[in-house]
Amino acid sequence: MQKLNTIEIQSVNGGALAFGAAIGAIAGGASAAAGGGDFGDVVSGAFVGGISGFFGGAGGMLWSAGSKFGGAVSGAGSAYFGALPALIEKQAN
Repeated sequence: MQKLNTIEIQSVNGGALAFGAAIGAIAGGASAAAGGGDFGDVVSGAFVGGISGFFGGAGGMLWSAGSKFGGAVSGAGSAYFGALPALIEKQAN
């Protein structure tokens, strides 16, 4: 097995977080648009989806790195941010 040098480590470090945030933002915005939301709803959905995807990616990375507690806490944060729009809407009604 080949060891990575410093430049190779820096080039792969953190990529999963940005990818998770991008996927979450796309999914959140698409979900809001499919639900008939206006521009503000789509932007809010994309923002919350991005946060959820970021924390979900961090939780997965921590879990696979051996930090089960850290992964579980970050995964719970992801689930919370994913459910946040529904919780806010329910409270408003």
